[in-house]
Amino acid sequence: MHSIVCEACGDSNPADATFCQNQGCGAFLGWDRTSMIPKPDSTAGPRAVPPDEASVETRVIQRISFDEHPSERKPVLAVRAEQDSLTVPVSGEPVQLGLVIVNRSSIVDGYEVDVSGAPGWLRVESSTVRLLPGSEDRLVLSFRIESEALVPAGSGVVRLSVRSLAQPTAQETVSVTVLVPVVEAPVQLRTEPSVVRIRDVETGRFVVVVDNGGSNRAARIRLSGSDPELAVSFHFDPEVVVVSPGESVRVRAVTTSRRPEPGTELSRTLTVSATEGARRVNTTATLVQSTSVVIEDPAVELVVAPALVRVRDDVAAQVWLTLDNRAGRHATTVRLAATDPEGVVQVYWRSADVHVPAGGTTNVELQLVGPAPEPGTETTRIVTLTASDGRRVARTQVSMVHSASASPMTTLVVGLDPSVLRLGSGRRGAASVVVDNRRGARAARVWLQGDDPENSVSFGFSPTELIVGPGQLLTSRVTMSAPRPPAGREVSRPVTVFVTDGQSSVSAEGTIIQTAADRRPWARVLLTLAGAVAVVMGAMLPLRAVGNPTSFGVSAATVVDLIDAPVDLGVLGQLVNLGIVLLVLTGLMAFGLTGSSGRLTRFSAVIAVLLTVALLVTIGVVGLSATPGSGTILIVVGAVLGYVGGLLARRE
Repeated sequence: MHSIVCEACGDSNPADATFCQNQGCGAFLGWDRTSMIPKPDSTAGPRAVPPDEASVETRVIQRISFDEHPSERKPVLAVRAEQDSLTVPVSGEPVQLGLVIVNRSSIVDGYEVDVSGAPGWLRVESSTVRLLPGSEDRLVLSFRIESEALVPAGSGVVRLSVRSLAQPTAQETVSVTVLVPVVEAPVQLRTEPSVVRIRDVETGRFVVVVDNGGSNRAARIRLSGSDPELAVSFHFDPEVVVVSPGESVRVRAVTTSRRPEPGTELSRTLTVSATEGARRVNTTATLVQSTSVVIEDPAVELVVAPALVRVRDDVAAQVWLTLDNRAGRHATTVRLAATDPEGVVQVYWRSADVHVPAGGTTNVELQLVGPAPEPGTETTRIVTLTASDGRRVARTQVSMVHSASASPMTTLVVGLDPSVLRLGSGRRGAASVVVDNRRGARAARVWLQGDDPENSVSFGFSPTELIVGPGQLLTSRVTMSAPRPPAGREVSRPVTVFVTDGQSSVSAEGTIIQTAADRRPWARVLLTLAGAVAVVMGAMLPLRAVGNPTSFGVSAATVVDLIDAPVDLGVLGQLVNLGIVLLVLTGLMAFGLTGSSGRLTRFSAVIAVLLTVALLVTIGVVGLSATPGSGTILIVVGAVLGYVGGLLARRE
């Protein structure tokens, strides 16, 4: 089966539909659908052409009634508008639109117009028309605006449905565009209130009314403000507004400007501008700004209690400072400070910034701290207290009488028992430090220290701290340690013991005596005698490793024979031998102990060594074995010991 698509709304309709079955549309589906009429039967005989229009219509009706399918019937009504759009004035004047109606039915019929899609403010008036079959006529419609408010500019489609009075199913719809012209009118601007009065503040507030009642289109407005002195800043909330046609918008405005001088009034002219593109509308307002006369409160009063404070044997005192603002109408905040002529008193408080309420008082606790005077003396210090609020300063004074009792150190007696400490050859000794406060009236807390000119003595006290009450005598054990003196000498070291309370001190003098025994004389005797014995023993032992001749077997003649010297010593050459010479030298080494320099001992030792070594060298030169024997070794060792003993005597 065929279907017909509505050109107005796009819906599909059955092939036999004449009008769109969409309830919101109802448009006529087409003027010419002869292509959908079934072809006549080829067996039928030809038909004669009717002579006139009536006969044509009769044949058409016969074709619709008998030969044509219902969906292929031609419409019985045709409507067209003389114009597709019309402009309706906003002033309410009517505008006419003509509809040409054609009666294509076979009966006399009447027609009327139904309007759909028209807004409430659009009034459409029409009459009815009656037509003979196949005739047409013009139906006039009247359009006008009926609205108390201004109608917004724009356009809309109005559907005009022409329906038959005799045939309910016969109707035709025509769409017409209705235009509402734009009414150009600037927005109206005003401020509420027009005079803004502010006092003792810097900000003013008012409302800007933007009225678009004279225009039927929306207006996008940007607000701004200015003043001739450029002394006022403006803030609009919001700054940009869109005002609908025929409506108004209220915008909050805030101004900020400096206050005038106290007791004066200042009037400023404010200009508020509304800008839309190149168009600007201005309005003015008046800002009346005043500042009250400042009645200055009196400065706060300072009262200190007590005004005279006495401090004895201490460094600090407490006082109360009262800040009196009972004569003031406003609260205030002041900063405290304190000075004294000497600049030695320190003043402490919880906070230097103090808030004082209006018509009230605030108490602040102060602590005055100053150095104590000399013991047994008194001094008076004047402290000036100030409170400043940045413009004015209030002052008061407090007297601090500072006294100190006589120091117990002035009557304290210190002694060292014993005052002379003999250590002998030792390094450490102990004594007692006696602290006597029997003449004092106050207890003394003291610490003990020690010193000596050479800083070579170390001190240890037990205990190091004493609290000596009045009339008491206490002792402390002091241990002193000093380095040992040189051997054979006596050293006297002066020492000083101090008793101090941190401010003054009392001292006691003492002496350390040390004596060291001299062991070098004994060492000299032992070394010299040991050397002499070693030389004698060496003389009795073989001189060489090969052979057994001792020093007593080497005579002067033997030495002459070894070197082939042309000397005849005779009997003396046989009597004198190396052993006898060594015994003589040994005796001289021992005899050198009687001298104080030890020179004879050293000389004898050196000669003994030289003779022994010279003999061995001579033996080696003549080709004999010169390897030293035990005798030679003992002789050399003994000579060395004797020589060292002689050196000890030399260093004495």
